[in-house]
Amino acid sequence: IIHQFPNSTWVESTAVRSSVRLLVTIATAPELYPISPASSKTSTLLHTFAPFIAILGITETQPDRFYVIAGSLSLTPPIDPGLGTYTIYSVDLQNFNSITTTGASIQEVMALTSAVLLNGMGTLSSSSGLIIAADSADGAIYLVDTQTGN
Repeated sequence: IIHQFPNSTWVESTAVRSSVRLLVTIATAPELYPISPASSKTSTLLHTFAPFIAILGITETQPDRFYVIAGSLSLTPPIDPGLGTYTIYSVDLQNFNSITTTGASIQEVMALTSAVLLNGMGTLSSSSGLIIAADSADGAIYLVDTQTGN
């Protein structure tokens, strides 16, 4: 085990940074954590995406340039997919200091208000800044231009 979060924490997605550190999204809280496989005892919160409830997919388009899905998916029964609440954010860690956890730049890219339950993400074209986001409940795949926000 690289890291153990407290019970009832639902780790949703992971990405590996070029520094071989991990970025971890949490589905039971709107939180993003950097995790070092070398020192797994503690984790330090990188960012809270309030007022959302969950952080779902994550993808990297350039070294230390990530995108995450924030939304109001509630896993507490009755489960609520958070229809219309999903927003994509950029997470730029090019100036991030992992010791002080400062220097990260977080920006809203676009809201996908027609999405029912965005979950998975992937990079379609790093050079063009194109990413895809899967809507698990609607069976749709969105194409997002991170450079224009369309």
